[in-house]
Amino acid sequence: ALAVDITRDTRIGLPFPTGGSLQTASAQFNGGPLGGTANFQRYTAESRAFAPLYRFGGTRPGSQPIEVTLGLSSRAGAVMGN
Repeated sequence: ALAVDITRDTRIGLPFPTGGSLQTASAQFNGGPLGGTANFQRYTAESRAFAPLYRFGGTRPGSQPIEVTLGLSSRAGAVMGN
């Protein structure tokens, strides 16, 4: 089996992102010249986007603001072969 992954990550404020995006694409291959008992190709893609909507507080020294964030995610994939 052979696998290839590509990731682009521009998220801000991890571990709970408040802005930016994440895109991932992967391809997996099995069979043919790679051997194995199955013969397939699998492709997957995922995208997540984050945008800040509103910030509460955080104006006094030592205080942390509360941020309301909009998040959108999507996933897609395809398998070809057996």
